[in-house]
Amino acid sequence: MALDQLNHGEQLLNSLRFFEAEKQIYEATALLQSLDNQAAAQRGVELLVKLTHRQSLLAYAMLFIGAILLFFNGLRRLLHQFSANPLEVEFT
Repeated sequence: MALDQLNHGEQLLNSLRFFEAEKQIYEATALLQSLDNQAAAQRGVELLVKLTHRQSLLAYAMLFIGAILLFFNGLRRLLHQFSANPLEVEFT
């Protein structure tokens, strides 16, 4: 059962369902450690490390995309400020 849960967690990890994968892998790893199945428990620990690494990469990618968007927004505003014609207002 714990090995099935570990495999299911790995499938969730590969489908980028991180929160569900973490729960499945953590529970399976804890159960395997309590059953003294060190080889499978070590695989669970490796999957948890892999999960953490993928979450970090995703976070850095999102920060990078946000920084790019901020940069282009600032550039667009700067170009618009210097290229816009002043409004013509006629006072009577």
